[in-house]
Amino acid sequence: STVDVNLFLDKWEVRALVQLLGGHGVRILDEMLCNYVAEKARTLQRVITTNHTYFEKWGTSVQSGASTGPISPPAIQATSATEFWVAAVKIGNALACRKIITAATYDASCEYVPFLVETIKAASLHGHGSEVLRLPEALHVAENVSHACGVVGRDFPLWNALQIFAADHAWEALLPVAFASMFVTDVWRNMEYIADFDGFKTNDHVVVYTIEALFAQVEHGALRGAEPEKFISLSASVLLRLKVFGGMQDANIHAAFTFLERFATVAKVNRSVLEAYLPYVVIHAGRMDLYFQRPAAAAAAAAIASAAAEREREDDAA
Repeated sequence: STVDVNLFLDKWEVRALVQLLGGHGVRILDEMLCNYVAEKARTLQRVITTNHTYFEKWGTSVQSGASTGPISPPAIQATSATEFWVAAVKIGNALACRKIITAATYDASCEYVPFLVETIKAASLHGHGSEVLRLPEALHVAENVSHACGVVGRDFPLWNALQIFAADHAWEALLPVAFASMFVTDVWRNMEYIADFDGFKTNDHVVVYTIEALFAQVEHGALRGAEPEKFISLSASVLLRLKVFGGMQDANIHAAFTFLERFATVAKVNRSVLEAYLPYVVIHAGRMDLYFQRPAAAAAAAAIASAAAEREREDDAA
C-alpha cells in the first residue's frame, strides 16, 4: 500500500509553529536540537573509540584490497553496531527536522521581515567563513541571526554544538570506516526498504544527514575534506563484493545503492565521484529491481499467508 503522507512532518505545519513561537522561540528550539545531536554524537564517538582497533583493521583490509573474496564485518559486538546505528538515525531525524524548520522559518521571514532577509543574504556574499570560525562563539552574531531567519549558509549553531569533539581527531578519521562497515552487519540486513517512499520503514535513510553533518562540521568546520569520497569508495567496494560473493539479499544491497546516491546528493558530492566507484547503471538497475519487485513481493506474501490460513483450516477440520 502507498504511504500516508499525513504521517510525516509538513513544512506548512512547521511554518504555523514558527509563527507561534517567533524568532526567539525558533532559536531556542534549534539550540535544543543541536544539543540533542551533540549528545547522540557522543554515542558514536564512544562506540568508535571502544572498537577503534577493529575498525582500523577492517578499513585497512577493504582499502588495500588484500582480501578479494567474501567480505566480513568488523569484529565488534552486534549490540555495539545496533547502538551506533540507532544513535545515527536519531541524529538524522533531528537534522531532518532542522531542515524543515529552517525552510519554514525562511518562508515566514520573507513574508514578515523581507528587508532583513535581503540584508542578510547580501552580507553572506561577502562573508569569510574560515576567519569567522576562528572567532569566539559570542562573535558569531551575524551568522546566528542569518540561521535564525532561515537563510541557508554556514551552519554555525551546529558547528558550535559539535566543537566538544574538536580535540579528538582519532575517532573522526574512523567515521567513514565505521559507517561503511554498517552495510555488512545485521543492522543493514534487517532493514526494510519501501519503494513507494524511496526510504526505509524505520527512517534509516535520514542517516545520510548524520554522515554529511559530521563530515562537514566535526573536523573541518565549514570546509569539505576527503571524508565523503572515502565513505563512498569504501561503501561501494563493500556492496559490490557482497553482490558478487553473496552474504546479503539483493534487495538490501540495492537499497544501499540508493542510500549512497542519496548521500552524494545531500553532501553535494560531484556525480562523477560517485560514478567512479559505483556506476550509474548499477544504481539504476538496483532501483528498478526494488520498484518492480514490489508487486511480486506483495503477491508472494499474500500467497504465503493464504497457504498458512488454508493449513490452519485443514488442521481445525481434522
